[in-house]
Amino acid sequence: MNLQLTKTLIDKIKPTLSTIDVSENSDIDNYHCTLLQFGRDNILLITNDVTLYSFVIFGLKSKDFKNIEEVIRESVFKLLIESGFPQNQYERVLSSMESFSYCKSSDRSILSTMTEMKKCIGYDLDQSPFEINHSINNMIFKRTDYKKPHKLFQKLLEESK
Repeated sequence: MNLQLTKTLIDKIKPTLSTIDVSENSDIDNYHCTLLQFGRDNILLITNDVTLYSFVIFGLKSKDFKNIEEVIRESVFKLLIESGFPQNQYERVLSSMESFSYCKSSDRSILSTMTEMKKCIGYDLDQSPFEINHSINNMIFKRTDYKKPHKLFQKLLEESK
């Protein structure tokens, strides 16, 4: 999994950064990632570069940032199952998470979309994490030609067999 991190998250987890040419990787492997803070709550937002399908990971504590890769694997696995993806599709995502590469964020358009998502997350904080993930992934964005990220991600998973 190639994670392009915002400065806030880089400062928090202090990863070893590399230069990644995202065009050389599968679309299923490339994500932008940022840390959102609502009061004292730390929330990780991971967004696929092509489909804008996002994983919102709630309740992060300081100790979670020391073992962030395992936290991401477990949370993404749960969210994919709750979202109703078939096993053969979510296994493709999990296989991309066998190793992680980190670099600085490179696409301001994706970051702008993630800022829109942050506003929606802030409005829905009284809902369950699954409901928030569901609502974020069923929004429409100009970047995806007004198609829902959930449908685009599902199509991407089907095509990557």
